[in-house]
Amino acid sequence: LTTYWQGVVTTQKDVTFSYQVLSVNLFAGIAHWSAEFRRVQSGKHTEFDGILVAEFDHQSRCKLFREWWHSHQIARMDES
Repeated sequence: LTTYWQGVVTTQKDVTFSYQVLSVNLFAGIAHWSAEFRRVQSGKHTEFDGILVAEFDHQSRCKLFREWWHSHQIARMDES
């Protein structure tokens, strides 16, 4: 997982990320998140809108992680 994310960040620039916690209890949480960035190779602006659910064990280790998202890319002005 760490190797994957280290590689991903090299393909993106101008990254913004935000989130809102929707629900949380002792062993689980749900959040809405959004992100946008520009792809380094193509220059395309990419936007994501998603939801994540995480469940934790008694030692606060994640035992379940589910994530859903929608994304779309916007072409550079010179590609229109």
